[in-house]
Amino acid sequence: MNTSLSARVRFAALALLASLFAFAPRALAAGAEEERWYMLLIEGKPAGWMMEFSSESKDGKTLTSGSKMHMVMKRDALAITIDVASSFTETSDGKPIKAVSDTNMGILGSTKKTFTFKDDGIEVETVQNKQSLKKTIPLPKEAWLTPAAAGRYVEAQLAKGEKVVKFITMDPSNDPTPFSTEVTITGKEDIEVLGKTVPSLVAETRTSILPSIVMKSYVNDEGHMLKMSMTPIPGFEMTVILADKDLAQAQVDPPEVLANTLIAVKTPIKDARHLISAVYEIKFKPHEGQAKDKVKPELPKAGFQKVVWGDEDTAKVIMDLTQFHAPGDDLPTKENREASSTLNSDDPEIKKLVEKALKGAPADMTSKDKAKKLREFVYSYIHKKDLSVGFAGASEVARTRQGDCTEHAVLLAAMLRAAGIPSRTVSGLVYADAFAGQRNIWGYHMWAQAWVDVDKDNKPSGGTWIDVDATLPDWPFDAAHITLAVSSLSDTSSSNDMVKLIPIIGRIEIKVIETKAAE
Repeated sequence: MNTSLSARVRFAALALLASLFAFAPRALAAGAEEERWYMLLIEGKPAGWMMEFSSESKDGKTLTSGSKMHMVMKRDALAITIDVASSFTETSDGKPIKAVSDTNMGILGSTKKTFTFKDDGIEVETVQNKQSLKKTIPLPKEAWLTPAAAGRYVEAQLAKGEKVVKFITMDPSNDPTPFSTEVTITGKEDIEVLGKTVPSLVAETRTSILPSIVMKSYVNDEGHMLKMSMTPIPGFEMTVILADKDLAQAQVDPPEVLANTLIAVKTPIKDARHLISAVYEIKFKPHEGQAKDKVKPELPKAGFQKVVWGDEDTAKVIMDLTQFHAPGDDLPTKENREASSTLNSDDPEIKKLVEKALKGAPADMTSKDKAKKLREFVYSYIHKKDLSVGFAGASEVARTRQGDCTEHAVLLAAMLRAAGIPSRTVSGLVYADAFAGQRNIWGYHMWAQAWVDVDKDNKPSGGTWIDVDATLPDWPFDAAHITLAVSSLSDTSSSNDMVKLIPIIGRIEIKVIETKAAE
């Protein structure tokens, strides 16, 4: 069971909120600097702060803009602190130069990503725990606007009287992939800010990253953000509101993020940890923070899971551990094999762990058996199993030996790749008889999938994805799991993969149709 997955998803939503101050930094006098502070509220409680900044070089040739965010959330009795800072440097005419994202959700320190824009690609450097990983990715094919250029474009369109403005931009706190944004002006409203009632322009913002979620923003006559809010998950309204620095950094009252994500069921599951097959009915409920033209949820047909849709809101999930599914087009890619900042399979420490885990194994051991052996090793290796880690990468887990299911999943996935087995992580749900003071619940969870060769006689006959959960003490996996999304956790997709879960969390109802345990 895990809560750092739901914390990670909330962080992804919040990072997007921070990046979408709908009207980006205005033009400044040469050498000028600006910063604006905001209180961060979750369900009306102060949970941290945000700071938006921009500065222009003395020669007026370059502009750097960005934001910093500090957030505290409770997971059961523990408080988790998340810090993220991002900046974007561009030329005065909107040519990208460099973007930096610095995130701290773990124990050993931050993960810093630097994107350097060159004529032939984007050079990506990730530094984590003194481990540096460099790679070059292709430039985006579509045209897009840098943050300041996007701000100027929006300002110009509004000056023309446009009520709907569309543009494509990029944010370093998410993946270096452009996303489309649509800003719709809905009217004017007086709101209270810093003890004063001020007029504001009201806008609704939607993005291609979160197409089903509407962000409502209030902007003053100078184009500066006064307030922005959205409710990506029921019971998790997030708001930023303009404040002075002292007020923004005042004592926080961190919200509890665990209880409102647990899903209760009427029918208890007997012997859940030994289920070999099960059928569940899942319904997706609408919520107030969702756009009217909602996006249909997706459930992967992967690993041991099959999905049959009844209508756009109802599906049957069929789990059968006795059958390996034909993967169809769901084949491993380069991203499932290569090292990333989160799954750094090139880390010498991770390679040492693989050697230790497979020491004495026969040379002809199948990839399926290797995956199971690595799973057993990770379960035993992580000796401090608690909720104190926000979201750590595999390199950090290899050194701290600490964390909950996300840390088990990333270490296992990285070790699989280091052993030559393609891997990915799974974000989903797991059943528990009791957790966090509640009984008979499903909670958000993470595990790994390995691409292995399997047939009835364990002879090579093509491959398939199999599920392996390193948090389980005895069995590699059980049918009391439901897959919601899979991710390679590559450096160009991990944040967007997490964001995909946002429209799902808080909307799910689960009915147990039938179950079968091992004899």
